[in-house]
Amino acid sequence: MKNIKTARQQIQALVDQFDCNHSSYTQYNSDYNETQLRVDFINQFLKILGWDVMKSEPTSQKLRGGYYTPRIIADFLAQWAIRSPHDTVLEPSCGDGGMLVSAAKALLKSGATPEALGNALYGVELNPQEAARAAQHLENLGISKTCVHAGDFFRE
Repeated sequence: MKNIKTARQQIQALVDQFDCNHSSYTQYNSDYNETQLRVDFINQFLKILGWDVMKSEPTSQKLRGGYYTPRIIADFLAQWAIRSPHDTVLEPSCGDGGMLVSAAKALLKSGATPEALGNALYGVELNPQEAARAAQHLENLGISKTCVHAGDFFRE
């Protein structure tokens, strides 16, 4: 990132543009796709921060909608969302477990025990190999009982 003041100005301009586009799209466009608008907004936001999350070549992962959240963002989201060592986390598209690992670390930081996390973290992933990687990443943190399921969150 170049400097904080420039980044803040760019982010404010992006937020203003998002607000303007959101209003006009919802008001005048029957083919409005809020998901795409949000993706465009998030990608531009990350680019301002210096992270280019777009892949140059379309991979099978990208074509099926696979997107892996950068660790720094996963950590931020987990720290923001988890308020108690008794919180429960469901990640319906967990990939290799990045968000679950960040959630586990935030829960441990809030006072949860590794044993309790086996009943607090739930992940579902369409790709069985990625589901296995997610479970392994959690086991590497000492969370032996994990609930990572390979399957389609919307059908099972």
